Amino acid sequence: MIAYVILVAAVVFWPTLVIALVKLRSPLRALALAGSFTLGSMLGAWVSLLAARPLFNTQFGDARTYYIFGFAALGTIAGGLIVAWLFSRFAGPTMWRRS
Repeated sequence: MIAYVILVAAVVFWPTLVIALVKLRSPLRALALAGSFTLGSMLGAWVSLLAARPLFNTQFGDARTYYIFGFAALGTIAGGLIVAWLFSRFAGPTMWRRS
């Protein structure tokens, strides 16, 4: 399970950083946005995988295994969005604006 969370971090961080650099044009703000989104997505993936085990009682390789990965993907997206929203809410009004 931890390997999946680390894989999520590796897959999410770099595209988020590139998109944030293009949109914000500030390396520190882009790094803060990518880092907060990645940490949130890691936390969301971990919590959703913990919640998926009792919900979908399957063995690896079953057809219902895809439900677990779909549930984990939704948790990953939700965790990243929630943490990025909280970070922008408490960082002040100028955190995400272009300078």
